[in-house]
Amino acid sequence: MQIDIYPGDYTLEPSFESTLAYLENGAPPDAIMGFNQLITMGALKALRAKKIRHQDITICGIDRLPFADIFGVPIACVAHDATLAGSSAVRVLLDRLENPARPRDKVIISGELDDAY
Repeated sequence: MQIDIYPGDYTLEPSFESTLAYLENGAPPDAIMGFNQLITMGALKALRAKKIRHQDITICGIDRLPFADIFGVPIACVAHDATLAGSSAVRVLLDRLENPARPRDKVIISGELDDAY
C-alpha cells in the first residue's frame, strides 16, 4: 500500500489544484482523505472535473460535510467536538503565554466515524 500526502493551506482551491495535478499524473487513488471540509470539497471538485465518479473512489473527511447527501455523494467523516478543540487550543495558548518555559502540551480530541451511507 502506498500513501501519498500533500500538504495544503486547508482551503478549497489549493486542494482542488493539488488533487487535479495528482489525477493528471497517474491512475486515480483508491481513497482520498481530506483534513477538513474545504479540502474534501476541493478534492470532490477535482474528481468531478476529471469525470471520475465518486463511486469509484472512497472519500473520507475530517468534519462533516453538511448537506452532501442532497447531491447523493456518500462521504464518511471523522466528526469531533469543534468547541472542545477550540477551547483546548485557547487554554494551551493562555498557559504558554503565562509560562513560556512550560513544556508543550499534547491535547487529543477524539473523533467518531460518521458513515455517510
